[in-house]
Amino acid sequence: MRISHSLCRLALASALLVPFLSHAQSSESVYLADLAKSSKQVAQQYQNLMQDVAKNASWVKEFGTASPGETVSLDGRNYQLFQGCKPHDCTSASYVVLLDTQKQTMAHGAFVENKESGTGLASSQIQWLGNPELDQVRLIAPALF
Repeated sequence: MRISHSLCRLALASALLVPFLSHAQSSESVYLADLAKSSKQVAQQYQNLMQDVAKNASWVKEFGTASPGETVSLDGRNYQLFQGCKPHDCTSASYVVLLDTQKQTMAHGAFVENKESGTGLASSQIQWLGNPELDQVRLIAPALF
């Protein structure tokens, strides 16, 4: 009987903590679409960066299926790395963009298109956006696949 009371208390405590934990986690998660809604500057920079890509992949205008930004660092400067992919077909096309958190500028990224053959990947084409420097490419590249 004592075990069941302990289990009930544990379950009740867990249930009460879930809303607080999920709120704390969500307040730290920033999605590019939400950031673009709150900052016209970021929205415009994203549109400029994706202008050529959007001609053949219109889904990037709406950010696609995205994940929250991730903080990455380069030479003491922090960036938010944002990723998105083609809705319902993430393996075929995706993008990565970098936002300089200090300057609030988004000037570099990449777009990748994958072609499959049979059961595997046949080829990938990467389009670099905004002429990133080699160090910025090193931040972006691991997130492309």
